[in-house]
Amino acid sequence: MLRFKSFQTRILVFFLGLLLAFALATFLLVDIANYNSAKRQIEEGLLVGSRVFSKVMTARAQQLVDAAVLLSGDYALKQAMATNDFETILSVVANHKERVQADFFTIVSLDGRVIADTLHEENRNTPFSLPSVIAEAEEKGESFSIVSIDEKPYQMVVVPLLAPTPIAWICLGFIIDDRLVADIENLTLLNITFALQTSAGQTRIIASTGAGEMRRSVEDFLRSAPPEFMGKSVSANIGGDEYTITSISLEENSSYKVIALLQRSFTKAMEPYNRLRMVLYILGGAGLALSSIAGVFIARTVTKPVKILGDSVRRIDSGDYSHYAVVNQDDELAQLATAINNMARGLMEKDRVRNLLGKVVSHSIAEKLLSKEMELGGEEREVTVLFSDIRGFTARSEDMSPKNLLNVLNSHFTSMNQVIENHNGVVDKYMGDAVMAIFGAPLDMADHPKQAVSAALDMMRAMKELNENLARRALPPLNIGIGVNTDVVVAGNIGSTNRLNYTVIGDGVNLASRLEGANKYYGTTILISENTLRNVEKIFLCRELDKVRVAGKTEAIRVFEVLADREGATQDQLALSNEFGEALRCFRGQDFTAAMSLFKRIDGDTGGDKPSRIYMMRIESIFNAPATAGWDYVYDLPK
Repeated sequence: MLRFKSFQTRILVFFLGLLLAFALATFLLVDIANYNSAKRQIEEGLLVGSRVFSKVMTARAQQLVDAAVLLSGDYALKQAMATNDFETILSVVANHKERVQADFFTIVSLDGRVIADTLHEENRNTPFSLPSVIAEAEEKGESFSIVSIDEKPYQMVVVPLLAPTPIAWICLGFIIDDRLVADIENLTLLNITFALQTSAGQTRIIASTGAGEMRRSVEDFLRSAPPEFMGKSVSANIGGDEYTITSISLEENSSYKVIALLQRSFTKAMEPYNRLRMVLYILGGAGLALSSIAGVFIARTVTKPVKILGDSVRRIDSGDYSHYAVVNQDDELAQLATAINNMARGLMEKDRVRNLLGKVVSHSIAEKLLSKEMELGGEEREVTVLFSDIRGFTARSEDMSPKNLLNVLNSHFTSMNQVIENHNGVVDKYMGDAVMAIFGAPLDMADHPKQAVSAALDMMRAMKELNENLARRALPPLNIGIGVNTDVVVAGNIGSTNRLNYTVIGDGVNLASRLEGANKYYGTTILISENTLRNVEKIFLCRELDKVRVAGKTEAIRVFEVLADREGATQDQLALSNEFGEALRCFRGQDFTAAMSLFKRIDGDTGGDKPSRIYMMRIESIFNAPATAGWDYVYDLPK
């Protein structure tokens, strides 16, 4: 056993030996853990990826069905069908194909013959080549499947063309190609391959994120893979690399089977772990070198002051800023103790300021103000502004005691503030019984229009819960209106050098306020601008209400009512959106008789629809005083 006379040497050797043993054990355990973690990560990634893939394909299928359903009620298409003129029908069908970005659009008669086909115009008046999908649509009302046309795979949806009973079948096709798998790869972070297996046993890749040798290797794998590999994860050598592969059956019939392969490279999965290993090697070497230096100092008589300082730092870390370190020395350790004590006092003061500021403004604004020097000025940036206001609260407050009035307002503001913050919004200010919120400032937010509209819908759900609570307290319910607009505004600190307020200003803010007020006129709850709609049209079901000029503006704007999330929209809401849109098209096309009939039907079906009644009044006014030439169907919104 080695003996060292120097205490410093004994500590250094012991310290370095222990560190070296620990480092070697750590490296070994990390390597084992990394390998197991990579395998587990691949398995989990494939599991999650397959779920995402299924949801993507389902969502894409639903989008195709929605597009086809929308076309099934298209007025222009029905008019073209009524002409029985092939060229007219083909022109309208080709136009709608581009409109929904389909790869082919086919109209099939109820007896199964092709009326018009954008893929093969010569198929006119011939039997439709895929009668099984028509049969499925007849049975279920619609059908969706993956078919092979001209040896190319398509996702195809079939829905009836209604006028109002079925008069033909709408068949939309969307090709499955490398662009589709590239989009899915971006979502799942997996290599994707679509393959077609015929009943004769032939296998052909129809779309893949891989190319060259990798694509050929996948084909070889499919030819040699046993049938029982479907739905399971297996390992295979693809292009000289080890992959874990899982498979999903997309379509299967007597003629062919379409499958999807999800692949994850083990080598790529190990890349971050290999980098981590290299970092550990570097850190281990650096640690040994630094430890040699540190061991010399540890051997000195510093244990007591270091313990004192360590205890003080631990208290600060736990949030106790009242404890101060006392070191009875006149050296660097004493200076460090002084610095730690000063830091504790500074953190205590900053904590007080942050807690106080966080109760006055939003936490995100408070953090931004504390992170840099406060100064007047702003910047132009695109944000989404939300205004909400309690309907008739001023008159209602006359019958309430000041205490109840304050309690109701505080309950309302607390509920609304929580919803807004849940969607990463910032409550800019409270104005009486109104709330102004910002999405996209001061913190950047790529999807601020979506978050704002989602917040508006959640605010209405929160109002329902709040009103139930008010009812239990024998207090009257509250109703609110919400206006949302997306625009470029000036955002920043506004005020004086002694008192600042972070806010946004500009026409976009005023328009959001006008939209909120317009709910009273239309009898609606949530109104958004066209700027906002462009960003959320695929996410939320909306209906266009009007084209108006608001007070203080000369340029006309389109106003939309938010009905629901598209995924959660009811059939009644979908019908209202479609029927109101058709009525609005008739009105603007000056077919006032048809428009009046549609608006009356909507009003009756919904049990009272104020926007429809507004248009009925406008039409009656037009009947009494016909519109002049150049009428632009723009109305001045009442103040």
